[in-house]
Amino acid sequence: MKIAYACRSSWHWVFKEAFEGAGKDFRDVRVVKSLRLLRKEFGADCGQRKGPSTFSFATTTTNDDGEAVGTSTIYTGDSEVFEDLEDKDDFVRSVTEAGAEAFIVESTLIDFNFHLQSSQALALPSIPAVFKTPMGSCGNGIHFVSSVEEVLALIAENYNLVSEDENILESIQASKGRIPQFVLQKEVRSRLLDGRKFHLRTYVLAIERGEGIDIFLYVREHEVRAAKERVEEIYGDDEREDLIRNRAAHITNGASGATRRLLLRNVEELCGLKGKVEIFVADFLRKMQGIMAKKIVCDGCEQKFGLAAVDVMCNVNNLLAILEVNAYPAAPGKEGLFGGEGETDEEGMFFSKHLVRLGLDLFNFVSRASPTEAEVSRDDEGGNVSFVNIMVL
Repeated sequence: MKIAYACRSSWHWVFKEAFEGAGKDFRDVRVVKSLRLLRKEFGADCGQRKGPSTFSFATTTTNDDGEAVGTSTIYTGDSEVFEDLEDKDDFVRSVTEAGAEAFIVESTLIDFNFHLQSSQALALPSIPAVFKTPMGSCGNGIHFVSSVEEVLALIAENYNLVSEDENILESIQASKGRIPQFVLQKEVRSRLLDGRKFHLRTYVLAIERGEGIDIFLYVREHEVRAAKERVEEIYGDDEREDLIRNRAAHITNGASGATRRLLLRNVEELCGLKGKVEIFVADFLRKMQGIMAKKIVCDGCEQKFGLAAVDVMCNVNNLLAILEVNAYPAAPGKEGLFGGEGETDEEGMFFSKHLVRLGLDLFNFVSRASPTEAEVSRDDEGGNVSFVNIMVL
Protein backbone atom coordinates (compact mmCIF):
# COMPACT_ATOMS: atom_id res chain seq x y z
CA MET A 1 0.00 0.00 0.00
CA LYS A 2 1.21 3.47 -0.89
CA ILE A 3 0.44 6.25 1.57
CA ALA A 4 0.51 10.01 1.25
CA TYR A 5 -0.40 12.35 4.08
CA ALA A 6 -0.69 16.02 4.90
CA CYS A 7 -0.72 17.46 8.41
CA ARG A 8 -0.15 20.61 10.45
CA SER A 9 3.54 21.28 10.90
CA SER A 10 3.49 20.42 14.62
CA TRP A 11 2.41 16.85 13.78
CA HIS A 12 5.09 16.14 11.13
CA TRP A 13 7.51 14.47 13.53
CA VAL A 14 4.72 12.34 14.99
CA PHE A 15 3.62 10.82 11.70
CA LYS A 16 7.15 10.53 10.38
CA GLU A 17 8.11 8.37 13.35
CA ALA A 18 4.76 6.53 13.29
CA PHE A 19 5.16 5.34 9.71
CA GLU A 20 8.92 4.73 9.95
CA GLY A 21 8.49 2.53 12.99
CA ALA A 22 5.47 0.60 11.74
CA GLY A 23 7.40 -1.95 9.68
CA LYS A 24 7.03 -3.46 6.24
CA ASP A 25 3.42 -2.35 5.68
CA PHE A 26 4.48 1.29 5.51
CA ARG A 27 7.56 1.39 3.30
CA ASP A 28 6.11 3.66 0.60
CA VAL A 29 5.07 6.73 2.60
CA ARG A 30 5.50 10.37 1.69
CA VAL A 31 4.33 13.69 3.03
CA VAL A 32 2.41 16.24 0.95
CA LYS A 33 2.67 19.92 1.82
CA SER A 34 -1.05 20.66 2.16
CA LEU A 35 -4.52 19.13 2.06
CA ARG A 36 -5.20 21.17 -1.08
CA LEU A 37 -2.30 19.50 -2.89
CA LEU A 38 -3.33 16.10 -1.55
CA ARG A 39 -6.82 16.59 -2.95
CA LYS A 40 -5.47 17.84 -6.26
CA GLU A 41 -3.13 14.87 -6.70
CA PHE A 42 -5.75 12.25 -5.87
CA GLY A 43 -8.65 13.99 -7.61
CA ALA A 44 -10.77 14.52 -4.51
CA ASP A 45 -13.16 17.45 -4.74
CA CYS A 46 -15.22 16.60 -1.67
CA GLY A 47 -15.13 18.30 1.68
CA GLN A 48 -14.32 21.79 0.43
CA ARG A 49 -14.68 24.09 3.43
CA LYS A 50 -13.39 27.27 5.00
CA GLY A 51 -11.74 25.80 8.08
CA PRO A 52 -8.37 24.08 8.59
CA SER A 53 -7.51 20.40 8.54
CA THR A 54 -5.16 18.98 11.15
CA PHE A 55 -4.27 15.91 9.08
CA SER A 56 -5.45 13.90 6.06
CA PHE A 57 -4.37 10.66 4.39
CA ALA A 58 -4.51 9.02 0.96
CA THR A 59 -3.93 5.32 0.32
CA THR A 60 -3.37 3.35 -2.88
CA THR A 61 -3.50 -0.45 -3.03
CA THR A 62 -0.39 -2.00 -4.58
CA ASN A 63 0.80 -5.47 -5.65
CA ASP A 64 3.91 -7.26 -4.41
CA ASP A 65 6.03 -5.23 -6.83
CA GLY A 66 4.73 -1.94 -5.42
CA GLU A 67 2.63 -1.16 -8.49
CA ALA A 68 -0.75 0.47 -8.04
CA VAL A 69 -3.56 -2.00 -8.71
CA GLY A 70 -6.59 -0.08 -7.56
CA THR A 71 -8.05 3.37 -7.13
CA SER A 72 -6.81 5.67 -4.40
CA THR A 73 -8.88 6.59 -1.35
CA ILE A 74 -8.52 9.92 0.42
CA TYR A 75 -9.44 10.40 4.07
CA THR A 76 -9.89 14.11 4.76
CA GLY A 77 -9.50 15.27 8.35
CA ASP A 78 -11.74 18.27 7.89
CA SER A 79 -15.00 17.29 9.55
CA GLU A 80 -16.75 20.32 11.05
CA VAL A 81 -18.49 18.36 13.79
CA PHE A 82 -16.46 19.93 16.64
CA GLU A 83 -16.38 23.41 15.09
CA ASP A 84 -18.93 25.02 17.43
CA LEU A 85 -16.89 23.89 20.46
CA GLU A 86 -13.56 25.38 19.37
CA ASP A 87 -13.59 29.09 20.33
CA LYS A 88 -14.07 29.88 24.00
CA ASP A 89 -17.23 31.93 23.54
CA ASP A 90 -18.74 29.47 21.05
CA PHE A 91 -18.01 26.67 23.52
CA VAL A 92 -19.98 28.34 26.32
CA ARG A 93 -22.78 29.33 23.94
CA SER A 94 -23.10 25.79 22.56
CA VAL A 95 -22.99 24.19 26.01
CA THR A 96 -25.75 26.54 27.18
CA GLU A 97 -27.87 25.80 24.11
CA ALA A 98 -27.50 22.07 24.76
CA GLY A 99 -28.39 22.44 28.45
CA ALA A 100 -25.03 20.97 29.45
CA GLU A 101 -23.93 23.68 31.90
CA ALA A 102 -23.39 21.06 34.62
CA PHE A 103 -20.35 19.78 32.69
CA ILE A 104 -18.41 23.07 32.71
CA VAL A 105 -17.28 25.75 35.15
CA GLU A 106 -19.82 28.52 35.85
CA SER A 107 -19.43 30.91 32.89
CA THR A 108 -20.89 34.20 31.62
CA LEU A 109 -20.63 35.66 28.11
CA ILE A 110 -19.83 39.37 27.86
CA ASP A 111 -20.38 41.52 24.79
CA PHE A 112 -17.35 42.86 22.94
CA ASN A 113 -18.44 46.47 23.65
CA PHE A 114 -19.79 45.83 27.15
CA HIS A 115 -17.81 48.76 28.62
CA LEU A 116 -19.95 51.11 26.51
CA GLN A 117 -23.24 49.63 27.79
CA SER A 118 -23.67 51.69 30.97
CA SER A 119 -27.03 50.14 31.83
CA GLN A 120 -25.63 46.60 32.07
CA ALA A 121 -24.73 45.17 35.49
CA LEU A 122 -21.85 42.78 36.06
CA ALA A 123 -20.80 40.75 39.08
CA LEU A 124 -17.78 38.51 39.50
CA PRO A 125 -18.62 34.82 40.11
CA SER A 126 -15.59 34.55 42.41
CA ILE A 127 -12.66 36.67 43.61
CA PRO A 128 -10.46 36.35 41.74
CA ALA A 129 -12.34 35.26 38.62
CA VAL A 130 -11.03 34.12 35.25
CA PHE A 131 -11.47 36.39 32.22
CA LYS A 132 -10.89 34.89 28.75
CA THR A 133 -10.69 36.44 25.32
CA PRO A 134 -12.60 34.29 22.81
CA MET A 135 -9.87 33.08 20.46
CA GLY A 136 -6.76 32.86 22.65
CA SER A 137 -4.67 29.69 22.91
CA CYS A 138 -1.75 28.29 24.93
CA GLY A 139 -2.71 30.47 27.87
CA ASN A 140 -2.81 33.69 25.86
CA GLY A 141 -5.86 35.79 26.60
CA ILE A 142 -6.43 34.35 30.09
CA HIS A 143 -6.48 36.89 32.93
CA PHE A 144 -7.20 36.66 36.65
CA VAL A 145 -9.40 39.58 37.73
CA SER A 146 -10.43 40.76 41.17
CA SER A 147 -12.84 43.58 40.39
CA VAL A 148 -15.40 44.66 37.82
CA GLU A 149 -13.12 47.61 37.04
CA GLU A 150 -10.38 45.21 35.93
CA VAL A 151 -12.84 43.43 33.64
CA LEU A 152 -14.00 46.70 32.08
CA ALA A 153 -10.40 47.80 31.56
CA LEU A 154 -9.56 44.57 29.73
CA ILE A 155 -12.67 44.86 27.57
CA ALA A 156 -11.82 48.45 26.69
CA GLU A 157 -8.21 47.50 25.92
CA ASN A 158 -9.26 44.76 23.50
CA TYR A 159 -11.99 46.93 21.98
CA ASN A 160 -9.61 49.82 21.37
CA LEU A 161 -6.96 47.51 19.90
CA VAL A 162 -9.39 46.16 17.33
CA SER A 163 -10.90 49.58 16.66
CA GLU A 164 -7.53 50.92 15.53
CA ASP A 165 -8.07 49.04 12.28
CA GLU A 166 -11.69 48.95 11.15
CA ASN A 167 -10.97 46.00 8.88
CA ILE A 168 -9.99 43.67 11.75
CA LEU A 169 -13.47 43.40 13.30
CA GLU A 170 -15.09 43.08 9.88
CA SER A 171 -12.66 40.30 8.98
CA ILE A 172 -13.34 38.44 12.24
CA GLN A 173 -17.09 38.82 11.81
CA ALA A 174 -16.89 37.57 8.22
CA SER A 175 -14.81 34.50 9.12
CA LYS A 176 -16.67 33.61 12.31
CA GLY A 177 -20.16 34.76 11.36
CA ARG A 178 -20.43 36.72 14.61
CA ILE A 179 -18.79 39.33 16.78
CA PRO A 180 -16.80 37.41 19.44
CA GLN A 181 -17.68 37.68 23.12
CA PHE A 182 -15.53 37.49 26.24
CA VAL A 183 -15.94 34.74 28.82
CA LEU A 184 -15.99 35.35 32.59
CA GLN A 185 -15.61 32.21 34.71
CA LYS A 186 -15.61 31.25 38.33
CA GLU A 187 -12.18 30.23 39.60
CA VAL A 188 -12.31 26.65 40.84
CA ARG A 189 -9.82 25.31 43.36
CA SER A 190 -7.99 22.58 41.48
CA ARG A 191 -6.68 19.30 42.79
CA LEU A 192 -2.87 19.43 42.80
CA LEU A 193 -0.24 17.01 41.58
CA ASP A 194 3.05 17.42 43.43
CA GLY A 195 1.89 20.94 44.32
CA ARG A 196 1.04 21.77 40.68
CA LYS A 197 -2.27 22.44 38.99
CA PHE A 198 -3.02 20.09 36.11
CA HIS A 199 -5.64 19.10 33.60
CA LEU A 200 -6.34 15.85 31.77
CA ARG A 201 -6.51 15.57 27.99
CA THR A 202 -8.28 12.88 26.02
CA TYR A 203 -8.94 12.63 22.29
CA VAL A 204 -12.23 12.06 20.46
CA LEU A 205 -12.62 11.04 16.83
CA ALA A 206 -15.54 11.74 14.50
CA ILE A 207 -15.94 9.70 11.30
CA GLU A 208 -18.65 10.89 8.93
CA ARG A 209 -20.77 8.28 7.16
CA GLY A 210 -22.62 10.09 4.40
CA GLU A 211 -25.52 11.64 6.32
CA GLY A 212 -24.47 10.18 9.68
CA ILE A 213 -21.47 10.18 11.93
CA ASP A 214 -19.79 7.95 14.54
CA ILE A 215 -18.01 9.40 17.58
CA PHE A 216 -15.15 7.43 19.15
CA LEU A 217 -13.19 7.98 22.35
CA TYR A 218 -9.45 7.27 22.42
CA VAL A 219 -8.93 5.05 25.44
CA ARG A 220 -5.43 3.63 25.00
CA GLU A 221 -3.90 6.61 26.82
CA HIS A 222 -4.95 9.86 28.49
CA GLU A 223 -2.61 12.78 29.10
CA VAL A 224 -1.83 14.75 32.24
CA ARG A 225 -0.63 18.30 31.59
CA ALA A 226 0.71 20.07 34.67
CA ALA A 227 1.66 23.71 35.28
CA LYS A 228 5.31 24.77 35.08
CA GLU A 229 5.47 25.92 38.70
CA ARG A 230 3.97 24.87 42.01
CA VAL A 231 1.10 26.79 43.57
CA GLU A 232 2.42 28.88 46.44
CA GLU A 233 -0.31 31.32 47.38
CA ILE A 234 0.35 34.08 49.89
CA TYR A 235 -2.22 34.71 52.61
CA GLY A 236 -2.82 38.22 53.87
CA ASP A 237 -3.80 39.49 57.29
CA ASP A 238 -7.48 39.02 56.48
CA GLU A 239 -6.84 35.30 55.77
CA ARG A 240 -7.90 35.68 52.15
CA GLU A 241 -5.73 34.37 49.34
CA ASP A 242 -3.55 36.96 47.68
CA LEU A 243 -5.49 38.11 44.61
CA ILE A 244 -2.44 38.07 42.33
CA ARG A 245 -2.06 34.82 40.43
CA ASN A 246 1.25 33.47 39.20
CA ARG A 247 0.35 32.49 35.64
CA ALA A 248 3.09 29.86 35.46
CA ALA A 249 1.43 28.08 38.39
CA HIS A 250 -2.21 28.55 37.37
CA ILE A 251 -2.26 27.88 33.62
CA THR A 252 -1.68 24.31 32.51
CA ASN A 253 -1.83 24.48 28.72
CA GLY A 254 1.58 25.74 27.70
CA ALA A 255 1.78 29.23 29.16
CA SER A 256 5.13 30.61 30.31
CA GLY A 257 6.97 28.35 27.89
CA ALA A 258 6.57 24.99 29.62
CA THR A 259 4.06 22.34 30.58
CA ARG A 260 4.94 19.09 32.27
CA ARG A 261 3.40 16.29 30.20
CA LEU A 262 2.68 12.87 31.67
CA LEU A 263 0.57 9.82 30.92
CA LEU A 264 -2.31 9.12 33.27
CA ARG A 265 -1.41 5.43 33.69
CA ASN A 266 2.06 6.45 34.94
CA VAL A 267 0.75 8.74 37.70
CA GLU A 268 -0.15 6.45 40.58
CA GLU A 269 -2.27 8.94 42.49
CA LEU A 270 -4.34 9.82 39.39
CA CYS A 271 -4.57 6.62 37.35
CA GLY A 272 -7.79 5.69 39.11
CA LEU A 273 -9.49 8.58 37.28
CA LYS A 274 -9.30 6.82 33.88
CA GLY A 275 -12.75 5.27 33.88
CA LYS A 276 -14.32 8.32 35.48
CA VAL A 277 -12.87 10.65 32.84
CA GLU A 278 -13.97 8.39 29.97
CA ILE A 279 -17.55 8.21 31.25
CA PHE A 280 -17.63 11.95 31.92
CA VAL A 281 -16.39 12.91 28.44
CA ALA A 282 -18.71 10.40 26.77
CA ASP A 283 -21.72 11.74 28.72
CA PHE A 284 -20.75 15.31 27.80
CA LEU A 285 -20.52 14.53 24.09
CA ARG A 286 -23.85 12.70 24.16
CA LYS A 287 -25.36 15.82 25.69
CA MET A 288 -23.81 17.87 22.86
CA GLN A 289 -24.96 15.60 20.04
CA GLY A 290 -27.59 18.07 18.80
CA ILE A 291 -24.92 20.76 18.41
CA MET A 292 -22.54 18.40 16.61
CA ALA A 293 -25.24 16.98 14.33
CA LYS A 294 -25.90 20.46 12.90
CA LYS A 295 -22.34 20.54 11.54
CA ILE A 296 -22.58 17.36 9.45
CA VAL A 297 -21.99 18.37 5.83
CA CYS A 298 -23.40 15.96 3.22
CA ASP A 299 -21.05 16.83 0.35
CA GLY A 300 -20.59 13.38 -1.16
CA CYS A 301 -17.38 12.60 0.72
CA GLU A 302 -17.83 9.47 2.86
CA GLN A 303 -14.22 9.37 4.07
CA LYS A 304 -14.20 12.45 6.29
CA PHE A 305 -13.02 12.56 9.89
CA GLY A 306 -11.99 14.96 12.66
CA LEU A 307 -9.86 14.52 15.77
CA ALA A 308 -10.45 16.82 18.75
CA ALA A 309 -8.72 17.11 22.12
CA VAL A 310 -10.92 17.47 25.21
CA ASP A 311 -9.34 19.09 28.27
CA VAL A 312 -10.80 18.16 31.67
CA MET A 313 -10.03 19.65 35.08
CA CYS A 314 -10.37 17.92 38.45
CA ASN A 315 -11.17 20.00 41.54
CA VAL A 316 -10.18 19.37 45.14
CA ASN A 317 -13.34 17.30 45.63
CA ASN A 318 -12.49 15.09 42.61
CA LEU A 319 -15.34 16.58 40.58
CA LEU A 320 -14.64 16.95 36.86
CA ALA A 321 -15.36 19.83 34.48
CA ILE A 322 -14.73 20.29 30.76
CA LEU A 323 -12.25 23.15 30.30
CA GLU A 324 -12.32 23.33 26.51
CA VAL A 325 -12.50 21.36 23.28
CA ASN A 326 -9.67 21.83 20.78
CA ALA A 327 -11.15 21.03 17.37
CA TYR A 328 -7.72 21.36 15.72
CA PRO A 329 -5.18 20.26 18.36
CA ALA A 330 -1.46 20.83 17.92
CA ALA A 331 1.28 18.42 18.96
CA PRO A 332 4.15 19.65 21.15
CA GLY A 333 7.59 19.80 19.58
CA LYS A 334 9.54 16.65 20.37
CA GLU A 335 12.51 18.59 21.70
CA GLY A 336 10.21 20.32 24.19
CA LEU A 337 9.29 16.98 25.77
CA PHE A 338 12.76 16.51 27.22
CA GLY A 339 14.66 18.54 29.80
CA GLY A 340 11.82 20.78 30.97
CA GLU A 341 11.55 21.95 34.56
CA GLY A 342 10.56 18.98 36.72
CA GLU A 343 10.37 16.83 33.62
CA THR A 344 12.54 13.76 33.17
CA ASP A 345 13.82 12.15 29.98
CA GLU A 346 11.80 9.08 30.91
CA GLU A 347 8.60 11.14 30.99
CA GLY A 348 9.49 12.66 27.62
CA MET A 349 10.13 9.22 26.15
CA PHE A 350 6.77 7.87 27.35
CA PHE A 351 4.91 10.93 26.07
CA SER A 352 6.59 10.97 22.65
CA LYS A 353 5.86 7.26 22.20
CA HIS A 354 2.23 7.93 23.13
CA LEU A 355 1.87 10.62 20.44
CA VAL A 356 3.48 8.37 17.82
CA ARG A 357 1.15 5.52 18.81
CA LEU A 358 -1.81 7.93 18.62
CA GLY A 359 -0.80 8.95 15.10
CA LEU A 360 -0.55 5.34 13.95
CA ASP A 361 -3.80 4.37 15.70
CA LEU A 362 -5.54 7.28 13.99
CA PHE A 363 -4.34 6.29 10.52
CA ASN A 364 -5.11 2.60 11.04
CA PHE A 365 -8.58 3.34 12.35
CA VAL A 366 -9.82 5.90 9.84
CA SER A 367 -8.39 3.97 6.89
CA ARG A 368 -9.79 0.59 7.95
CA ALA A 369 -12.96 1.37 9.88
CA SER A 370 -16.31 0.72 8.26
CA PRO A 371 -19.93 1.28 9.36
CA THR A 372 -20.28 -2.43 10.15
CA GLU A 373 -17.01 -2.80 12.05
CA ALA A 374 -17.00 -3.71 15.74
CA GLU A 375 -17.27 -0.95 18.31
CA VAL A 376 -13.62 -1.20 19.32
CA SER A 377 -10.33 -1.27 17.47
CA ARG A 378 -7.35 -3.29 18.66
CA ASP A 379 -3.82 -2.99 17.39
CA ASP A 380 -2.40 -5.59 15.00
CA GLU A 381 -1.03 -7.67 17.87
CA GLY A 382 -4.41 -7.86 19.58
CA GLY A 383 -3.22 -5.57 22.34
CA ASN A 384 -4.85 -2.63 24.03
CA VAL A 385 -8.04 -1.09 22.67
CA SER A 386 -7.46 2.22 20.88
CA PHE A 387 -10.86 3.75 19.97
CA VAL A 388 -14.26 2.95 21.47
CA ASN A 389 -17.53 3.93 19.78
CA ILE A 390 -19.56 6.10 22.17
CA MET A 391 -22.18 7.58 19.86
CA VAL A 392 -23.85 7.32 16.45
CA LEU A 393 -25.51 10.46 15.05
